[in-house]
Parts: sequence; C-alpha cells; structure tokens
Amino acid sequence: MASVTRVLTAIVVSFCVVAALSASVQGAERFTKIGVSASVQGGQTNLMFPYWVSRWVVMAPSVSIMNVSDVGTDMGLGLFVRKNVRQGKAVPYFGARGGVLIFSPEGNDSVTDYLLGVAFGGEYLFDDHFSVGVEAQLNVTMSDEQSLRFNNPDGTNVNTATTVSATFYF
Repeated sequence: MASVTRVLTAIVVSFCVVAALSASVQGAERFTKIGVSASVQGGQTNLMFPYWVSRWVVMAPSVSIMNVSDVGTDMGLGLFVRKNVRQGKAVPYFGARGGVLIFSPEGNDSVTDYLLGVAFGGEYLFDDHFSVGVEAQLNVTMSDEQSLRFNNPDGTNVNTATTVSATFYF
C-alpha cells in the first residue's frame, strides 16, 4: 500500500509542476520542437524525448534500460519538466523530475524504487537541430523494501548527480 501512495504522490506532484509551469506561459507564442536526447550519468546511458511546449517550457519523458548478464534487467521510466530562464543559443533552465526505477532479477520478483528530483542546468543550441547540455540534480529516492539499489531497503535516500547530454531536434 505504501508503494501505491508513493506513486500517487509522484503523479500529483508532477501534475502540479506541469500546471504551474504551463500557467506561467499562457499567452506566450506557440513554439514546438521535438527531439531525441542521449545522456550519460554515472556510467548509464539514458534516452529522453524533449518536447518544447513553448519557448519557455519543455517536457521530456525518459527511458533507460540496462541488462546485466545473468543478474537481471534494470529499467527506468520518468518525466522531466523544465522551465527555461531565457531564450537564445545558451538556455539556462530549472525543473523537476519524477520516475520509477525497476530492477527485475533473474528468477525473482521485480523491485521498484521511486524518484523525485529538481535540476538546474543549461542547453547550448548550436543550431535548430543540435544541442549539448549539462545539468546538476538533487534527487530523493524512496526504496522498495527489497531494494538493494542504494543499500537502504525501504528507506529514503537523498543524492546529487550530474549529467551531460546531446540532443538532436527534428
């Protein structure tokens, strides 16, 4: 039951963040840009699919899959919503993310951890089709009671992270 409460809390927080950011861009010029972004973070590669709702708000669903031979599969699903601080070639931003981290060990039940975080970063747009970015994060993870991901089963973990990304826009 606690895990259901965590998921519902993450969903409600995500909707509140999206609503707040969307309200701040009402009346702004419509601008749509869609891309595919690869980022490296702690030895793991993630794919994000940034969708510029406007010049000021970007929503980016993400997925990561890592198969560890003879051990299991680790998968992450998430949503990052960011607010751009200014426009131009160099675009600083801040945002919030939520997600689930699912580890499926060979022959055992899967273990699910939940993540909420904030991020500050910047994206440098070389042109309309390519950019690079750097981001600093502060994340809170609520671990499953069987999780060994952070060596803190059924606990709450706070950590920092950084990521470097490259994005191709269509």
